[in-house]
This record gives sequence, structure tokens and C-alpha cells, in this order.
Amino acid sequence: MRILVFSEEPAREESALRAAFPADASLEILPLRGLKRTMQKPSTADMVYLNVRGIGEAGMCKHAPVLASAGKLLWGILDPEAELADPARAFFLGAKDYLGPGALRSGFSGQRLAQIRGFAGMELPKPPEPAKRFPGWDRIPEGSELAVRFCYVSVGDPEGLRERIGEKRLRKLREDFAEFMASWAAECGGIAWMRDPEGTLLLFPERDEGTSPVLAAFRMILDRALIGYEVFRLEVPLTFRFSFHAGKTVWRRPGSTGTIVSGDVNFIFHLGAKYCSDGRITLSEETESSIPAPIRDLFLPAGDFEGRRILASRRFRD
Repeated sequence: MRILVFSEEPAREESALRAAFPADASLEILPLRGLKRTMQKPSTADMVYLNVRGIGEAGMCKHAPVLASAGKLLWGILDPEAELADPARAFFLGAKDYLGPGALRSGFSGQRLAQIRGFAGMELPKPPEPAKRFPGWDRIPEGSELAVRFCYVSVGDPEGLRERIGEKRLRKLREDFAEFMASWAAECGGIAWMRDPEGTLLLFPERDEGTSPVLAAFRMILDRALIGYEVFRLEVPLTFRFSFHAGKTVWRRPGSTGTIVSGDVNFIFHLGAKYCSDGRITLSEETESSIPAPIRDLFLPAGDFEGRRILASRRFRD
């Protein structure tokens, strides 16, 4: 594994960074002034990081195009002191990983590199063993207890939209959004299960079996302006709210759910309707392990809600 790190002060970073990467990794900490010259040559590096310590967001925006122009090279941002107020901007610029203080403490691994490659579309995560694979929604016996991940999703800023586009068009937008999210969920192995006047409850298997729904939600929030215009033909800003929780429920087919008595179902509706805010992804502690490594440091503790510890994504600026 060959890792390159470009830093403003390489000598200062040496010991701390070597402790964060595997001992058998080939780690080269290079001066930032040589970035452009190095990127002009073919590289065999598995991963390249731009260290933003001392250069901040302005420096990241200045140097990111050099990294982004280097073909299929995988690159990310290293932010040891959490200096970036808006880390998601790195992904707008083409980064495939963000190493903040938490990720650096946990250490870099081959597994993380594999997840980064999957995030970049270079290779898909290995599917679970056949015996452990989810059987498919149509094969689940009616009335059986099912362990799932719940996702409540809704259009953000409904009051602002109501003022800008009117009640009738907002109602149509919510209907179209529910249909869009049903297709979106299916691409991640999920299913649209219930609706209320404001949002949709989706179900996903306990484990990712392809695209991670949390990662897909992250990408959707990043692309919200494009989705608003191209999918829903809106001329005004559009944002979303995603809430995730893992638990159990009695399985009934969509459209025939009736009244389901489940503390986990009640909780996800409450989390989505009462706690999640515009443009954010909110997760209960039960779904913390569902956050893919490349974006793990974009999630922060967000207090407690109804007796559970909550994590929320940082706010993403337009």
C-alpha cells in the first residue's frame, strides 16, 4: 500500500501521520509546493492526501483541481485538527475520502482503502455469503418479525416551499418525491413501506447488499440542486431530510400494513418528523455502523432523543 501526503510542513507531520497508517504501508510525506510537479507524472500511489493543516479551506480549493485533474487517481483530504467548517465541499471538488481527527485516531487500514475504492466505483464491496444474504422482500412470510434498517425521508423546508410554489404544487412535489424515493430505495436493496402526509418510510436489509443507503443519501444531498431542477423541474432550492434507525417490526406488505405496534417504527417517525433538520442525515446509535468509512468523520454527536444517542451529518452548504 503506497500513500502520499502533501503537507505545508512535512517534518512537523511525520511522527503523527506515521502512527495513523499501517506499519507496512509505504508512506511518503511530501512538501505541498511539489504537488503540481508530482501530479504531472504517472503515479503508482494507492491513495493521495492533501493535508489542510495550515492552509484551510482556501488552500484546499486552490490545490484540489490539481489532484482532480490526475485521471483516476484516488485522493482525499486529511484534516487532523478539524479546520474545515464544511468538509463536504471536499467531495464537491472530487475527493473520495475525508480523514478527520476521529478517523486518524482509529487508523487507516486496507479495509478503508477497499471502501474508498467502492465509493469511487472502482470495485464493489464483496457481497455477504449466500447463506446470509437477504432473501428478498417478496419472500418474507406475512406477519413474521423482521430486523431491518428504517429510513424516514422527506422534502426539507416545507413552509418555504409552500410560500414559493404554493400548496397544490407542494402536494404534487411530495407525491413525485415519494415515487422517486421508492426507485431510489430499490437501487439500495430497500423498499418503500409506508407514507404519511410529509414523508416516506423506507426499509433496508440489516446489512448493505450493494450501495449503502447512507452513502446514497449523502450523494443525494450533495446533488440536491441538480435533482431539484432535473428531476422535479423546480426553479427554487430543494433540500431533503434523512433519518436512519435499526430495529424490528412485524412484516406486512406495502399498502397492507394497517396499524403496526412497534416501538422502533414509532421512533423512526418521531426522529424524522421531530428531530431531523433540513439538509442533514440523522442516525440513531443502532445504525452508526452503517456509515461508510470515507464519510465517517462528517458525522457528529447530536445529543439524545427519546433515550437514544443520535449522530447527525455536518451541515452541507450550497
